[in-house]
Amino acid sequence: MRYATRITLALSIAVGLTWGCERESPKNSSPSTATNADVVPVASMDEAVLRTWADMGRKVWLAKACNMCHSLNGAPLAGPSPLGVWGSKQMLADGREVLVDEAYIRESILNPGAAITAGYTDKMISLKGNITDEELRGLAALFRSLKAVPSVPASAPTGGPR
Repeated sequence: MRYATRITLALSIAVGLTWGCERESPKNSSPSTATNADVVPVASMDEAVLRTWADMGRKVWLAKACNMCHSLNGAPLAGPSPLGVWGSKQMLADGREVLVDEAYIRESILNPGAAITAGYTDKMISLKGNITDEELRGLAALFRSLKAVPSVPASAPTGGPR
């Protein structure tokens, strides 16, 4: 068999095996294999799937420079931190209260002036046209994965006077 024929055959086998593996992967196990028919809301993702999407969301977070105005550790910056906000009610600058979920996160990224968090101003630029649905889901998964660290009371007394 000639060298070029061997290479062609090897590539054909590799492509066939890769295609077969992707077809057999579970729904939403990987952001790159999800289709519209496979879409599970971020709120319904199991922990393993959530981790996969959140990892992708962390890459988007850095690639889109979200970290320039929002911290992942709760530190105050120009914009609010997503730490521990998933599933909570958020007070807005106009007095409304909203649930922080996938729809709210999507709206805040695509139309940031629509719902401004109380204590902040409308400084964020819209990413409409510069972010994919997959990237938005990744960011929503990242938000859901960021659990607030439970606060520990500062040295509570352990007993009465001695």
